[in-house]
Amino acid sequence: MSNTTDELVVFKHFVSYANVALAFFGVSSNVLALFVLFHTQFLKIPFVFYIINILLADIGSASVVAYWSYQFMLNEGRIHFCQLLCYLSHLTYSVSNLSLVIFAMERFLLLNFPLNFQAFLCRTVVALMIVSWIASAAVSFPTYYKYEPVLINEERFCKLISLDGMLAMSISFVELIWEWAIPSVILVVLNSGILCALLRRRMRSQSKNHNDG
Repeated sequence: MSNTTDELVVFKHFVSYANVALAFFGVSSNVLALFVLFHTQFLKIPFVFYIINILLADIGSASVVAYWSYQFMLNEGRIHFCQLLCYLSHLTYSVSNLSLVIFAMERFLLLNFPLNFQAFLCRTVVALMIVSWIASAAVSFPTYYKYEPVLINEERFCKLISLDGMLAMSISFVELIWEWAIPSVILVVLNSGILCALLRRRMRSQSKNHNDG
């Protein structure tokens, strides 16, 4: 029994160290990518701001994973600030999804309605990215209450609320709809429309070349 317990402790520490290492490399690579973008002429291209927004969200997400794993190693599973960490995790994930949705929406409109729609300007993209953070912050806020504070050895920690509770179930449902269902459906519809538009363009181009020949 003791050997099994020791093996589990070693395995948990190994996973925690691995998560910290991966998160560190993730943060480092994203920071380097941002450094490159901010020191080149790419900032004049609206598309780059989508990348910047996703990089910022990924940095936040990886930082949460690193801190969470590091605290797990130090406190034997008890996490400081776990309410805040949970909230930030959902926030950054939501921002990444919204960035992809907004970019797909722009491409869809540009390809299917070229006469009535022009590509977003840099200022428009920046405004939309700010909106994505505000909307995500508002919708993800209930996830903060999935955890409740407890005192262990006079130190403040928090534990996950039982999912049998109506509040936790409602929060989990909102998470599922906002973070998974809605973005997935929208992305499937928009990307299908983009694919159809590209195929139509290709067919028209082939038909025109055939007629010219």
